[in-house]
Amino acid sequence: VSPPIVNFQSPAVNNSDCNSPNGQISITASGGSGSGFTYAWTGPGGFTSTSEDISGLAGGNYTVIVSDNGSVCTTTFGPVTITDPSPLTFNVSTTTPSICDGSTGNVTLSNSEDAGVTYEIYKDGSPTGITLTGTSAALSFVIPAAQLAAPGTYTFTIRAVRGLCTPAFMNGSA
Repeated sequence: VSPPIVNFQSPAVNNSDCNSPNGQISITASGGSGSGFTYAWTGPGGFTSTSEDISGLAGGNYTVIVSDNGSVCTTTFGPVTITDPSPLTFNVSTTTPSICDGSTGNVTLSNSEDAGVTYEIYKDGSPTGITLTGTSAALSFVIPAAQLAAPGTYTFTIRAVRGLCTPAFMNGSA
């Protein structure tokens, strides 16, 4: 008995809604012993399914093991990548490249998406808790003096999150 052959029924459907994921993968298994197949899907966040076709998918990589019910033959198919929409990436800059002790700093994002996206400042790779909600316009973050208390050089980046979508870091740093 030969292993099952797995084919896409149609291309994967990418997720278009991060609050209610709707990605889809449809496959067809053929060949094998003729006794049918079982399916064992895995994906991001501990996702599992035993269905032939899967839906309601968030972004990430999905793999299926198709087993022939009449033999010990299996075929692994994937990973199949489902992508998430946005957040779009914009440019980060600063108007305060150097500051005096006790002063605040400013980091600017060249544009933002709507109120469904939250933007957070990261300092040297760690979250600061400083957030702004998207306004469909540029955003200006004020960095409190307490974040800048120790003399030195800091790197500020901005991370965007929309619902359950994969977060995205913006272009550049300040």
